Amino acid sequence: MSRQTWTDVAVVTVLALAVRAGAVWLTGFDGMYGQDAFAYLRQIRFLAEHGPAAWLQPNAFAWPHAYPFIWPSGYPLAAVLPAWVSGSDIWAGQFTSLLFGSLTPAVLYLVAARMGNRPAGWIAGGVGVVAAFPVQASTVVMADAGGLFWASLALWSVVEARERSRPETWVVLAALAAGAAAITRWAFGLTWPALALFGAYVLVKRRRSLAWLLVGVVPALGLVGIEWWVDSALTSDSLALWHPVHAAQRTFEINSGTFAYTHPMSVYWILALAHPAYLVPPMTVLAGLGAWRLWHTDQPVALLLLGWVVCVYGFLAGMPFQNLRFGLTYFSPAVVLA
Repeated sequence: MSRQTWTDVAVVTVLALAVRAGAVWLTGFDGMYGQDAFAYLRQIRFLAEHGPAAWLQPNAFAWPHAYPFIWPSGYPLAAVLPAWVSGSDIWAGQFTSLLFGSLTPAVLYLVAARMGNRPAGWIAGGVGVVAAFPVQASTVVMADAGGLFWASLALWSVVEARERSRPETWVVLAALAAGAAAITRWAFGLTWPALALFGAYVLVKRRRSLAWLLVGVVPALGLVGIEWWVDSALTSDSLALWHPVHAAQRTFEINSGTFAYTHPMSVYWILALAHPAYLVPPMTVLAGLGAWRLWHTDQPVALLLLGWVVCVYGFLAGMPFQNLRFGLTYFSPAVVLA
């Protein structure tokens, strides 16, 4: 990549950090928001006290070490080193989110610039810098910003593979980043089918062995397997509650109570990215136009981005929950398309 590209990446990163750090400084927000943040905090504290290897103990995050919730371990593991350096688990958790959140817009810049041109990169990076919900996610002690970063890095790596002299290396990197995204936030595992298919397409087109895909996928599956063994997170209620019929429903009675929403699930998740906290409505229209244009100019990449969105949408529409933060899962392809 050119010096100009690296300069742009540095500028986007600094701007993103300034916006996020400024939000923390102006509000005095310590990152503790809702019960999830306290659960993550106790997980960070447990790993900082007992060492990262404690992750490999089955039910390591069970009571009384952590709140009795089930989450993957990638984010608490990433916060261990900052916790050791600072001596503050709250600061470490917020710093880790700030770091991941500040790097993500630069990755989005690289994806859009590779697929289009420098102005396209600046649009994607700019949206990543100022979009309200990603900014908020970068200031809280939760895993959302970390998952979004790793998934965006996987997207960039697999797109970059098509243009590089050693595409197999980039496909492996994409698979490893996708694995990191999944063990940071399970929902990002929904991006795997689109990423894997595009990686296979690149390897076949460039006449490389598909075995290279396995070189990356096997370790990624290993990470997920370890996580499953540690806390059986994949058997949580989230998967058990999924059903395709939910897409047409807006009222649900489940163990945690009765939920009545304004829109059916299928409608809500179409509208989610038009929310000003993600993409203002004009940008949502541009994303649609971008998808149409890309379909006629670069169909494989269009299938990659749209496949990502469809897989995530299909899962979310079948869940009995509506939470705007889940929309982060398809923020990256939507921004790139816009």
